[in-house]
Formats: sequence, C-alpha cells, structure tokens
Amino acid sequence: MAYLATPERVMANARKLGINIKGNGETHGVAIGIGAAEVEPLSHINSYQTFANGGPWFEPTAILEIRNSEGRVLEKFNASEKLHDGLDPEAAALVRNILTDETTRPTTGEGDEAFDWNRYLQLNELDNAAKTGTSNRQADNPDFDPSKPEDEETNPRKIIAPGDSWTIGFTPQLVTGVWVGNNRGEPMKPGATGLTVAAPVWREYMLNAHTLLKEERGINIDEATYPEVELLQTRKINKLSGKLASDITPPMLVTEALFASYGTPIEIDKTKITKSRYGVTSNKSVLDFTSLKPDMPNWEEPVQEWLREHSRFLSSNGVVRDTSDIDLADFLTRDPNRKGEISSQAISNNRSDTPKVAFLSPRDGGTISHGHLDISIEATSRYGIEKVEIYFDGTLVTTDRLYPWNKTINIPDGLSNDTTHIIEAIATDKGGHQGIAQVKVTIEPDKTGPEIVFVGPVPQERFPINARVDALVKVKDYQSSVRVVEYLLDGTSLTSLQSAPYSYSLWTGDEVGKHTLTIRAWDANGNMNSRDIPLYFEREKMLITKEPEISEVKNYRNTISVNLIVPAPENIEHIMLQGIQNTEIIFERKISTPSKFTQLQLEKSVEGDVRLELWTKNRDQKITRTSQKNIEF
Repeated sequence: MAYLATPERVMANARKLGINIKGNGETHGVAIGIGAAEVEPLSHINSYQTFANGGPWFEPTAILEIRNSEGRVLEKFNASEKLHDGLDPEAAALVRNILTDETTRPTTGEGDEAFDWNRYLQLNELDNAAKTGTSNRQADNPDFDPSKPEDEETNPRKIIAPGDSWTIGFTPQLVTGVWVGNNRGEPMKPGATGLTVAAPVWREYMLNAHTLLKEERGINIDEATYPEVELLQTRKINKLSGKLASDITPPMLVTEALFASYGTPIEIDKTKITKSRYGVTSNKSVLDFTSLKPDMPNWEEPVQEWLREHSRFLSSNGVVRDTSDIDLADFLTRDPNRKGEISSQAISNNRSDTPKVAFLSPRDGGTISHGHLDISIEATSRYGIEKVEIYFDGTLVTTDRLYPWNKTINIPDGLSNDTTHIIEAIATDKGGHQGIAQVKVTIEPDKTGPEIVFVGPVPQERFPINARVDALVKVKDYQSSVRVVEYLLDGTSLTSLQSAPYSYSLWTGDEVGKHTLTIRAWDANGNMNSRDIPLYFEREKMLITKEPEISEVKNYRNTISVNLIVPAPENIEHIMLQGIQNTEIIFERKISTPSKFTQLQLEKSVEGDVRLELWTKNRDQKITRTSQKNIEF
C-alpha cells in the first residue's frame, strides 16, 4: 500500500493528523508502511483524535489557565485556535469502524489456553476503539546453552525481543495511549507485547477515567456517540472480486462492507455459464484474478503461482478462474485431454534414482464421495523431496512443498456417482528427478466412518497413577476427509482435535484399576467410528534411580515408545528428549513440569541407529545430560 500511495503521500497524510515523522519519503522508502519511521509518542497518540472526532483534531496542551495570586485569569486556553482539519470525515469514520469492531479481535488458542483479545481491549459496555503495536530488538538469549552447538532453531545465541509496546484507543470522550519499554532502549523480556503489557494498563486507566467522568463530572458517557457520517454506505459484495453481489454470487462469497461515498462499488458481480471438462454445466462466479499491477512481473507472478497451487481455494468457494487470456500450458504440466497418462516429463525421469511415491489414501480401486477428500502421499528420495503435485483426471489441482505430504481437495458435486476417475501424485526431488503413483477411484455415497489405528499406548498396558502418557492414533478416511477426532477416558471427553497429528498427553489420575481409552472420529459427511483400548493404572512403585533417566524403549507398529522416569519432578524445570543420528538432531521433545513417569510415542521417521539423550534442567538453571540409550529405527 505504501508503494501504491507513494511514501511521500503517506508522510503527507500523517502530517495532516499531526504526526511528526523524521526524514522524508525518499529516505524511508516503502518500508514506511511497516513502521520503519519512528514517531513522537505524543503526536502518535494525539492523531487518534481524528478517528474519534470524525476528522478534526486539537493540538495537545498541558495548561488550561494561568491565574494570579488574586485568582484573576491571565491567560486561558482557546481550543478553536488549536483546531486542525485533519482527515476527510468519511476516511476517519472508516478507520473508526475497524478499530471499534470488537468482533474482529481474535480469540487465540483453545480450551484452557484460549486467549480472548477483548479481555484487554474492550471497556465493558463502552463503545471503544483499540489498537496494539510492538516493535522488536535483538537481544541475548537468556536460555542459550554454551555447552551445545549454536542453532537458530533449538539453541540460538540471539533472540528477538520486544523493544516498544503500545496500546492506543479511544471513546467518544477520551483518547489514551500507553507506551511500555525501557528508557535506555534495551529490549524487554520475550512476550512483553503491546497486548500483554501495555493493554492492561490502558484498560484500567480508561475504566477509572470514565468512572470519574460519570460520577464526579456528571458526563453521560452511556449515551455519547461518535460523529455521524451520513455518506457512509453498507453494501453486499463478492469478497473476492469486490464487486456488488448479485443473485448468482455464491453465498459463501457474499459479505457486507462499509464504503465511503467516493469508493462505493458500482460494478455488479456477474456469472458465466461454465461447462467443465466432465460435461457438467453449472453457474459459477468466473473471476479474473490479477494483482493490482498486472504489468509488473514481481507483482503478477506470485499471484498466479498462488492460484495455481490453491485450486481447492477456488473450487470450494464455487469459483472458476477466467482463463480466456491465459495459456494453460504455462501452469499445467500435463495434457488434460490425456486422462490418467503419465506426462512426458515424468517418463523422461523414470530412472533408478527416481523418487519412490505411494498413496496412503485413498486406496487404489476404492471409492470416494463428493466434497472434501483427504489425500495422503508417501514420497522418499535420496536427494530429498522438493514438492508433490496432485492431479485429478490429468489436471493439476494442488501442490505440496512441505512434509508430510497430505492435502485436501474438493470433489465437485457435479461429478456423477458410479463414475471412475484417476488421481495421480508426482514427486519431484531436489535433483530434478520425478516419480509417479496413481490410484483409480469410483464416486459413491459415503456411508462409513474413518479408520482408526492405535499407535500407542499398547492395549492392556499398565501405568502408574499420576503419570503422563502420550496417546497417538492414525485416523484416515479413504472416501472423504476426517473432520474431528475425540479422546475419551471412561466415557469422559478429554479433547477434540481437528487436524493431524491426532495426539494427546493423558494424565492417568489417581484411580487404580482398569480404564478404557476411547477414540471417536467423524468424517466430513457425518459418519462416525470409534475404537476402545483397555489400560490399567497401578500404584506408584519405589524409584531406585536418583537422576531422570530413559528406563525402557519399546517398538510398536510404526512407533517407538520411550518410558522416562523423573525421581523428584518438583526440582526439575523441564526435561528434553533428543534423537541424534550421525551428530544431527532429528527430533526433540521438551516436557515442562514433568511427572515421575512419562511415556512418549515417537514416529519412526528415519532408519538406522539413533542415540536418545535425555537432558534435564534443574530449578537452579543447570542443564545436564542425565541418560542416553542407543536404539535402531
């Protein structure tokens, strides 16, 4: 946006709000759009008047009156002399509409870890706006372990920590800003963001200030409103095209938006009659997706690449790309008329060093249903896999560049039952070699629930009470997709998971005896399946060891179960289990507040000898390796 508006105009607009920025547009460049230019705190906070007042703002003043010893007024603040025009009223109202919309403030996390931003940003029943901000600085990592190799992911020497944390907001009566930081410029502790350290101060001050305004100054804060802006208009639009929604706009794409009078859309969202390559005729929104600068390659090419790799985004929203001006050969690596045939490029790389590719789901010769379909691929190469492409009847539908090679595609409702189709996967390794796998599937109504396979713990296994046990299951639905997986212990729900891996850390509690661990899974079509395994909880046994140790390692299916013992967990800050192969750390599991007994489930993601090392951090901050075992995956 800074590029489109130009940095000079960004700075000119900021000055209209009274914001003092050092430098000029040429020195800051487009980075001014992400806060590269520092501002004075008072002018920053003061500028929010424009949103609360509907455009104009007053210069801040610290002195309202000067009286002599007899009480006679010598000078008095005249607000009209300090009034500035500020922003266009409609532009100010649009920004205020965003900042006061409490429904757009997120709730992050789930369950006990859920964090509602409105907890710190909403002033009870007051109609208030709020905006947080945090700038970062580089700092020394207090947890850096000099006895281990420096690593940006697991053991960094430097970390990024908050430097300036802000919260600014307003009501019709009052604008308030809070800055938190160190006056010498040193960074604060990690996590000290505008939301966590500035917002609580801002909220408490605002609540107390409005109580004072109401009770001591008699201001009716309950009925106060912001300036009306009659020219603002609400319109229903297609949220992808920005055009006015029509009767044939897909319902999932219709949204309401507020517009200034000079920016209200006038073009109506249209539909074309489209005939798919399967012979199905339907009404769909046909959109010409381009960047705002289609003639500039560094703007346009990333947009087109994203669209090529996110076919599901379009099809699941009832949208077809307008390809009338696009050469399909630019983004299809195979001829869509040669249904199910391997592309010439894949054939040319069909050598002994080609990647090994196999479908885990769906099954070859199996059935699939309309709607979402989970596709799971196994792909290996000695050169490492660069990407996996998925084709449906010869047409590229999605590309995956990150392990695990799992994708969800949409099977259109227009495809008839009892028709047969081919799904192919082409894996390209980092050496440019390609391997291919394909399955033939038939479309049928989905009447069965997901398949559930227990990975760990082992049925009939015995655990001490008050222990931590990793539960892990593999859940697949070969006809559609897995919607939710629920864990239950003795019929009581423990958690619900909506994405893999479907794992849960189970605390065994203090009730000795037989217990039942249940897994229930639903697919996208509402079909449910469940599996039970019995477990036995026993009384704690006396521990002989004095240090945390790896007590037992067991092979089970495609996992390794690792039992850990921590004799005095109250003295331990955390333990960390590392898997090392050829001096390289291949996995790492950190456990805070460990129990005396813990069982971890580790998937066999590599082959060969692996050394397990258990590292312990005591309350005195000392880190030591307390146990190790060699195993073979």
